[in-house]
Amino acid sequence: MVAQDEALFCLMAERESIHWDADGFQLSSGLVSVCKADFGRGDVMESPGYLRMLGEKVLDILETSGMLNMGKQICLIGVPTAGMPLAQAASEIHYYHTGTDDVVFRILRPFVDVDPNDSDRRLWTHDEPSDEQHYVLVENVGTTAGNLLSAHSKLREQGYPARDISALLVVDRELSAKRRLWKEARIPKSRVAVGWKITELIARMQSFGFMPDLPSNAVEILQQEIAQFHESPPF
Repeated sequence: MVAQDEALFCLMAERESIHWDADGFQLSSGLVSVCKADFGRGDVMESPGYLRMLGEKVLDILETSGMLNMGKQICLIGVPTAGMPLAQAASEIHYYHTGTDDVVFRILRPFVDVDPNDSDRRLWTHDEPSDEQHYVLVENVGTTAGNLLSAHSKLREQGYPARDISALLVVDRELSAKRRLWKEARIPKSRVAVGWKITELIARMQSFGFMPDLPSNAVEILQQEIAQFHESPPF
């Protein structure tokens, strides 16, 4: 797994999925940070090898968290838009390795279809929930969980049972994503799985010699930023 992570970190650096600017970036959440992690869009669409390795990472997170042993078919639902190719890649890679359909995926539509039998009902996925499946929302980077909570709300609106919805974050920025999923979506802590914390990701990339332009104290800078957020969290 160390070798696989090293190869993935190399691609993250090559595809410029991790950005650093001392002046700060405005994130989609509205927060400002010196570090921006963003992958799952054009960077992976133009690099099938990168997408494959991210799909493998999603499967590794599922296995490490124990979600693959829940006794149900796992259905991955990518949070639009960056999580969508990651969910699909993980499902296809699992089939390639095992020849089984134990891990499948669904598309969470960013638009609304109307059920002809109920004009007031919004159908956010192509099919109704099944008692035989457990649903895992897949997100590339968790900051404040705004998109994850929106996706969770859409699934609940369509009748997906709360007991069968989990969440997977490839990278956790260590701000409020996990806490909001626990408290607002009421997803149990054991069912919010994380691949890397942002500080761990940066530390490991530096240890492998990637992104040499990062300041030597990049992790400490991020830790201070995270601590300041938790002193007076806006969410």
